[in-house]
Amino acid sequence: MKKYKIIRRYEDQARPDHVVRTGLTRTEALDHIMSPESSYYACTNVTGLRRTHIFGPWWDEFQEE
Repeated sequence: MKKYKIIRRYEDQARPDHVVRTGLTRTEALDHIMSPESSYYACTNVTGLRRTHIFGPWWDEFQEE
C-alpha cells in the first residue's frame, strides 16, 4: 500500500519546505489538504494566521513517500 506525506511549502522560495506528516493513506492526505487550515488563504486558526504573518503565504501539498 502506498503511503504519502504532507509537505508545507512557502511562497518565499528561500524558506525550505517542511514535512508536516508522514505515513498517510491517500485518503488521509487528501483530507488534510482539503481542510481550510492547510493554506494561508483559508485558515482561521491562530497558529495558521501567525505563520502567515511571520512567513508569508504557505500551503500544504502531498506526495508519495
